Amino acid sequence: MRKFYGTAVTALTSGLMLMSVCVAQTMREPIPKQGESLKSFLQSYLGKPYAPFELEGATRYSSAFVDLKGDGTKEVVIYVSGRAWCGSGGCIMLILASEGTSYRVITRTTITRPPIRILNTKSNGWHDIGVVVAGGDIACYEAILPFDGKTYPSNPSVPPARRSIEKVQGETVISATAPEQPLYPIRDFELKRGAHGLAVGISRTKNPAAWAACAKRRSAQIKFLREGCLWHQTSEAAS
Repeated sequence: MRKFYGTAVTALTSGLMLMSVCVAQTMREPIPKQGESLKSFLQSYLGKPYAPFELEGATRYSSAFVDLKGDGTKEVVIYVSGRAWCGSGGCIMLILASEGTSYRVITRTTITRPPIRILNTKSNGWHDIGVVVAGGDIACYEAILPFDGKTYPSNPSVPPARRSIEKVQGETVISATAPEQPLYPIRDFELKRGAHGLAVGISRTKNPAAWAACAKRRSAQIKFLREGCLWHQTSEAAS
């Protein structure tokens, strides 16, 4: 009987732990209505897609709903990737606040890489945010972004952002392998040339070989931009 009781308690404890993890993960994800509203806002804020860039690397985004100021209201952390939004230093991160049925931008931070972490430390009542900085001649490190009362730093490589000297406790809300959503409808662009003589599209159906080559390059570029120095280290170790 005692053995059965111990087994039952263990099973119950494990179930409660699993349930709490699932609830925590679910609460960071938008419900369908929130997801539609968020995508609509991002399409309006970032503007119409530029076909050549979309073909090289389509605009995609990852999101996490988190309470940054501890008042029970969730802000949204967005990581936007794609040819139009990334450079050698990384891609852009947005911090949004709910405003009625839409959102407003609190912060737009450039050259960031995941993982994006919400740190246990706070500045002016808001949680600090940790992002990875790497690219060019910059050695990979985590930057801490403090809130100044109105916004977070727009560039993680310069003050008031600062390099993390030691590991700060926190929670990863957007990992390097976080699920991504396409921001714009995927279209089969036709091969066209403008006055500048540059191709603005490749037809998937009429030129499958060229499309496949482009898709392979795009996949490698996005992998590098999203996984950053981790991908660097893996590649160097393999070579």
